[in-house]
Amino acid sequence: MLFNLCNFIIFYDLFNILLHMCFVCETSLSMQTIMNPHLFSGSHDAMSYCLDITSPLLRSESDTFRLLDGVFCCFTRPAIYRWATTQVQTIVEQLTAGIRYFDLRIAHKQYDSSNELYFTHVIYTHATVVETLQTVASWLESHPKEIIILACSHFEGLDYKWHEEFIYSLKKIFGSKLCPCNVRNSHSHYSSLQCHM
Repeated sequence: MLFNLCNFIIFYDLFNILLHMCFVCETSLSMQTIMNPHLFSGSHDAMSYCLDITSPLLRSESDTFRLLDGVFCCFTRPAIYRWATTQVQTIVEQLTAGIRYFDLRIAHKQYDSSNELYFTHVIYTHATVVETLQTVASWLESHPKEIIILACSHFEGLDYKWHEEFIYSLKKIFGSKLCPCNVRNSHSHYSSLQCHM
């Protein structure tokens, strides 16, 4: 199966809830070539450069860890921050440096009454999901032939409603660049993707 590409974006959550691709232009590539892991440089915990050291721990952290963090936060927080920060460049700097695969872990802060989603790695980021995706969309506008993969996962604290709002935001931000794809089975393998243009 061959595709014409310009901006090619895959949004893939590890729960197989959302998989979208965007095809627009001139280069013909097979799906196997596109999904070759050696084709893209990647960024693990891509948003960890902007972790908020004062944010709460993720809900999924153990009670013991929470207790230690509550009692000894002057020791635990600097250690958590150093350990959890896997990137030092902003998302735009990563894109400019050639990174095309982004590991994005998404969550809603516990007890946060806002509608904002954040990125996570033990603690939450300062940057919100929507503002970051808008930044990526803006970068793509000025680099129309680039291919990127946004691997969205974790979704801690997101119920069905929050997930739907996240999907709506993706569609609103990236618009006509998104082309729905179906996965043949729940244990998706890249060779089983079928795109409808």
